[in-house]
Amino acid sequence: MTRSCNFQALWLHVVEGLPVWAAGVERGTKDSLLNSLSSPWEHAGGRGEASQALSWLKARHGVVAQALVRALAQRVKEELSPAKAPDLQMREFLLDSSPMLSLMDESSMQEGIETGRLAQQVTHLTENTLRELRTLCAMLPGRPMHEPELAYPLSPAIVAESFSQALVDLGAEPELRLPILRAAASVLGSQTLQMFERHLQWLRDQGLRPASASIRPASAIGGTAYVGIERLFSAPPGEFLGAIGSSGSAVGSVATQAGLSPPLVRKLEQLTRVLARQSHAGAAMDSVWRRLLAQVERLSPKELSALRQSTHPFWRLLDRLAALSAVQSPNDPDMRELAARLGPMLAELERPQELSLEAFDSALSELDSVPGDFGDTRPAELETAFDMESKRREMEPTVRAQLADQLHKTPVPDDVRQFLQGPWVQVMTHTLVRQGPGSPSALRYMNLVPDLLTAVGRLRRGAVPTLIERQALLDAAREGMMAAGFAMHQVDGHVADLTRLLSGIEKISLMGLSSTVVVVPSAPTVGDLSGLPELHGDEWAGHAELATVPMAMDEDDDHSLVEREAWLDGLKVGDLCRLMLQGRWVTALLNWRSDNGQFFMFKSRRGSGAHTITRHMLNRLRAEGLATKVEPGQMLARALETMLPPEA
Repeated sequence: MTRSCNFQALWLHVVEGLPVWAAGVERGTKDSLLNSLSSPWEHAGGRGEASQALSWLKARHGVVAQALVRALAQRVKEELSPAKAPDLQMREFLLDSSPMLSLMDESSMQEGIETGRLAQQVTHLTENTLRELRTLCAMLPGRPMHEPELAYPLSPAIVAESFSQALVDLGAEPELRLPILRAAASVLGSQTLQMFERHLQWLRDQGLRPASASIRPASAIGGTAYVGIERLFSAPPGEFLGAIGSSGSAVGSVATQAGLSPPLVRKLEQLTRVLARQSHAGAAMDSVWRRLLAQVERLSPKELSALRQSTHPFWRLLDRLAALSAVQSPNDPDMRELAARLGPMLAELERPQELSLEAFDSALSELDSVPGDFGDTRPAELETAFDMESKRREMEPTVRAQLADQLHKTPVPDDVRQFLQGPWVQVMTHTLVRQGPGSPSALRYMNLVPDLLTAVGRLRRGAVPTLIERQALLDAAREGMMAAGFAMHQVDGHVADLTRLLSGIEKISLMGLSSTVVVVPSAPTVGDLSGLPELHGDEWAGHAELATVPMAMDEDDDHSLVEREAWLDGLKVGDLCRLMLQGRWVTALLNWRSDNGQFFMFKSRRGSGAHTITRHMLNRLRAEGLATKVEPGQMLARALETMLPPEA
């Protein structure tokens, strides 16, 4: 291997080749759409979608490739960087007083499914080449993680998610994105395979050769998954963790740092440090890990020996702590709240009695009660609120279609059209579901549509509505949005836009025809794409490397239907899952499910941090292989795998 061959050199080589790969993807997607137009098997609706998508791509020749390069580079940077705190402005409350709930909508779920299919297609075509790539990259100096599959910075999931994100960045509407994602399936796979093969050849040219490896027996956490525990006990001190160091976490006692603790305790301290780092626990949880480790130092030799048993609750306690930390961002207030809630559990362990199995069992039970605590909110309120929101979502397409037909007959400014078909449809459906079509509020909000169109028509003729007329429209708009639970800054923004329109201030700009503006990202270069965070050998975020329960990928027969229903029925609060949400794999904790089994609320680091999914949508994700459970113990298994040297 040449001296200059390291992870940073590989990344620069990857970046240099991205424009060629992206141009091939853009060109191939256009060809795929063009072929579908002449296919006798394509129905008329499908040809119409393909024609619109092809026109959109042609109008952005070269721009899509540039956006794809930028999205992929950004996506890799996100993987290399520590997890960010969720956007607290995006948090959506779950009480009746603010009923715009965080229920996943059908269109975003469908796009996530298409992105998942895209990733599966890329995986199918590239898995052999990718396996060899990861084997070679496992020997690169400066690699971000010790696990071979994480040392190569690209993956089918990252490639597929970046393609989807590039379309979003360019402003493509969902009805355009879906046919483009479908058309790109085989193209993205073949182009990515060629790119992977070029990277593989580059590594070979640098003199890298695969190291000899042995096959380990598969382990399934919960049964024989804790096979690494025995190796932890038997490995001599200092034989492992040489590259991990002590940076990145403040976990560790004074005695351990001074080298005064028994060898096993020092190993456990290293294990907790790895768990804290891999779950990005942050400073709030460091104190929890330290207090737990202090109790281990109190164990007698006999009690320490009992830890050899994989069934000892101590191991489940470690794994559960890591799982709870993994779905909350270090700077999230929820992380500090979690650390505070664990105080009584730790205080119980710190009592001056022997640390028996019962003491650890009691602590584990306390930890298992953490998910599903909603404070003063009653589960029945959540179920009712989500049921109402689900009915509103079902009604929304019909109301929007009726409104679109009405607007089609009346020329209106784009801002008014977007307001009526977006926020105001939500207001009307919210009122129709909760108060009924004959209620005074429903009639008032529905009447705002023709009243607003009449005012717009008068503005087109040069007549500004009177102050009383304007104020009546603005008051109705504000009242409706507030009743529907819109955030105050959203209400103020929409009302301000309507005020400018109705007063005639923006008459000319709003009435003129708006041309489509294509935003062209600046051409990326190696210089502005390769600025990665400093890598210290152990800071790869690794958001998608957790092993999971094998997913059923059968056709939709009776057996697979029964399997999916059983899987959904078996989900319980506290289960850790891997879900494809908004086009990206996320690790999520189930922290509530409705009594009727129709709604599931998950906690993750993605977006606002809260995702509520209907049973129907979760069933669809499962059918596509995009929803699965993470086996209990995988967090611990991953940490042990990182710590322990490869078996000879």
